[in-house]
Amino acid sequence: AVCADDWLVIEVGEIPIRHCISLAKAVREKGARVALDVDLDPICQCGATADDVEELFALSNLIIPNVNSLSSIYGETNPAALCRHISEQYGVSVVVTAGADGAYFTDGNGHICHRAALPITAVDTVGAGDAFHGGLLYAVCGKMPLADAVDLATVCAAANCMAFGAREGMPDHEKVEEMLRWLKNNV
Repeated sequence: AVCADDWLVIEVGEIPIRHCISLAKAVREKGARVALDVDLDPICQCGATADDVEELFALSNLIIPNVNSLSSIYGETNPAALCRHISEQYGVSVVVTAGADGAYFTDGNGHICHRAALPITAVDTVGAGDAFHGGLLYAVCGKMPLADAVDLATVCAAANCMAFGAREGMPDHEKVEEMLRWLKNNV
């Protein structure tokens, strides 16, 4: 059962867009929130219309696109500009991932912040996006401020890149805590 204050994660591309919209509406009616993971271009790769995207984004509380996934809609590949545009258009928190360039996010006061990717030697980037999203949503569900949630997500993505394989690279709690301490002391 969906309860108020729950989060639903919708990954654009895994489920037909009209089903995503119906699900987002039902969840919002229950008082829960929607986090939208946009790794695929909803129009070019998923067959959505611009109106579908507009409707789904308007139902979302947190929009997490990668920098390239919305270029057919916004024509924007500058992650900071894309973050600002989506945040202003929908009035929600936005985190734009940009691979080795890190992540850009809203601070709640109209400012766009940047968190650089950690300086690691990546051996495999498969799963880095999933690790980032998992860490971000874990933190958001734990009511962390968005800046701290992005820090946690950045650490999860970096840890994932330090091992081969999407699953094998997923960090455990101890590794995340170790890397967060390093981040706090070096940034």
